[in-house]
Amino acid sequence: MTIWNTYYTGTENDITIANSQINSNCGLPFGGTSTWAISQQAYLQNFWFIPMPNPNGWTREDGTYFTQDQMISNVINVTEQESQSNWWPPSPFPPGE
Repeated sequence: MTIWNTYYTGTENDITIANSQINSNCGLPFGGTSTWAISQQAYLQNFWFIPMPNPNGWTREDGTYFTQDQMISNVINVTEQESQSNWWPPSPFPPGE
């Protein structure tokens, strides 16, 4: 199984706008889903990120399917990047635990 680990990166404002556009494209909030993603700041770095929608698209709780292209329509001013380990804080657990 291939794990999709592509993210949108950018300024906090640009990531907030991108997430809002994806929400709008998917009719979110809807049911139990309030937003596509919660934006995060990269650990000790000056950029923010959210997961980019999967190439296989996404299905809302009511069965409505959205393609990746539908989900990312009109998303601008962000960069697509694969997740890097240095975006995340170091594990508080010693190796092997």
